[in-house]
Amino acid sequence: MKPSAQDGGQGAVDTNTSQDRCSPPSPMADDEGKLLDAARKAPWGERLTHKNWKARVEAYADVAKFASTSFDAAHPALKEFGA
Repeated sequence: MKPSAQDGGQGAVDTNTSQDRCSPPSPMADDEGKLLDAARKAPWGERLTHKNWKARVEAYADVAKFASTSFDAAHPALKEFGA
């Protein structure tokens, strides 16, 4: 532990750790989770152009995963993505 800056570093110990200063998750994080959950249920076109970058990244990853498992370029589901 580091000496406290209040006494000039002379003997006193700062007992505050980074864990003590951590706060609980903010309501904003919960709102973002709800936003991402709603985005996952949206059609592909909305997901790929979503205002939230995390929602778009998830959509891009889902498209890449789907495309990598579709072996036929004429697969009807690929037409949804403009292939």
